[in-house]
Order: sequence, then C-alpha cells, then structure tokens
Amino acid sequence: KATSVQVGEMEKELVDLQPVLIQSAAETEELSKQVQAKVPEVEAAKAVAAKDEAAANEKATSVQGIKTECESDLAEAIPILEDAIKALDTVKKADIDLVKSMKNPPAGVKLTMHAVCIMMDVKPERKNDPDNPGKKIQDFWTPSVKLLAEGAALLQKLKDYDKDNISPKIIEQIRSTFSNDPEFQPDK
Repeated sequence: KATSVQVGEMEKELVDLQPVLIQSAAETEELSKQVQAKVPEVEAAKAVAAKDEAAANEKATSVQGIKTECESDLAEAIPILEDAIKALDTVKKADIDLVKSMKNPPAGVKLTMHAVCIMMDVKPERKNDPDNPGKKIQDFWTPSVKLLAEGAALLQKLKDYDKDNISPKIIEQIRSTFSNDPEFQPDK
C-alpha cells in the first residue's frame, strides 16, 4: 500500500509539474528559435572579422617588410654618415676657398655640391643649356659658389645638420637624383 501511495503522489506531482514542463519546453523552443535567428548575423560578423584579420595580417607583413628595408638602408647609411662627418673635420676654410675659386670644377665636386644644395634646400638657377639651344637646365654650381662663400659657417652648418629630421621631400629628391648615379659614390 505504501508503494501505491507513493506512486499516487508521484503521479500527482507529475500532473502538477506538467504545465511547468510544457512552459519550460515552450520557452526553450522560443530561445532556440532566437538563437537560430541570430546565427546568420553571427556568421556574417565572423566572416567580416576574418576578412579584417586577413587584411590586418597582410598590412603587418607589408609593414614588416618596409621596416626590414629601412633597417637595412639605415645599416648601410650610418657608416657612410659617420665617414662623412669625419671627412668634414678634415676640411679647412682654405679647401673651401679653393673650390669656390674654380670656374669649372671637376664633376665630382659639382655633384657633391649639387647634393649639398639639395640637403640645404638651396634652389638651382635655370640657365640656357649649352648643348641644346632654346632649352633650360638646372644649374647648381652658381648657388653652390654662394654657399661656399659662407666658408667656415658652411662647415658648421654641415656639421650641425639635423640628419634625424630630414624632410621626406629632400630624401626623395636625393634618392631620385643620386641613388642610380654611378658617379655618386661616397667612397670615391
């Protein structure tokens, strides 16, 4: 008898719990529908995030390549710069006066002064091209003579030159003008 009482009580509890179970099942079903409705949104956001991640990784790879190239260029440029600074210490005012007095200096002197003019942002003069009448050429020698007239002050300007803050425009002009010029060899 005790068993049948217990079974009866259990049946009553099951009957009492049935509406709660039905409501829980309905809520679970509704929640499942909401989750299923959001799956496409989540998948789309996931696809966008994957695309953004791929673009960011590609950009990071590109930036790393540029960084490596810059470090390589810097490793090459620093010894040249140090040699140039040492060479400046050997130049005397008499050397500047000698170069300034030249009417037609050697090509290497003209080339060096051309580079100095660009670095100091000194504009060239436009002169008639002796090889091509009617055409104009950029002449850096005349402005170079004016720079050389500064003598010791020019030497000091070169020694104090802010090599860490050269404008990108000047860097590009130096690269485009001299990097492929076989005559522009700092070790010559």
